[in-house]
Amino acid sequence: MKKYADDYEIVIVEDEKGNEKKTTVYRGAYYEIDVDQQRLDQLRGLSRFLLLGTALLHVGAGFVANPGMYQFYISLPYVLSFLPLYFLAEGMLRIPKEKRPFRSDEVGLSFGRMQKASPFLFFPPGCGRCWSVDFYHWVCC
Repeated sequence: MKKYADDYEIVIVEDEKGNEKKTTVYRGAYYEIDVDQQRLDQLRGLSRFLLLGTALLHVGAGFVANPGMYQFYISLPYVLSFLPLYFLAEGMLRIPKEKRPFRSDEVGLSFGRMQKASPFLFFPPGCGRCWSVDFYHWVCC
């Protein structure tokens, strides 16, 4: 990603045969996470369990047969909420396995992505719920 391009430097190294080889070297800041290895493993396991549960509930909610799901303004937020669910899953799957100093791209693409995607996971379904209540109010009353 271009966001983390300044943290890396391209170094040209010559091998025994005289061929030039380009390698990247990290020159950016390292981050320490204040969690021991056992808690990091618990975080990985719990986040994967919650992600699986959230995905199953979300997909299962799409199979509920109600007349509101045939309305565009109710089904659109349901479909749009798959995008933050994807980014949340991508961040959870990038949680590091071992405790060590982390590069800025590792922190940004795992913990930062989860932190930014979580609130957006609740906004579209919330709009869908509000609009479905409004739909049932106009249809039933």
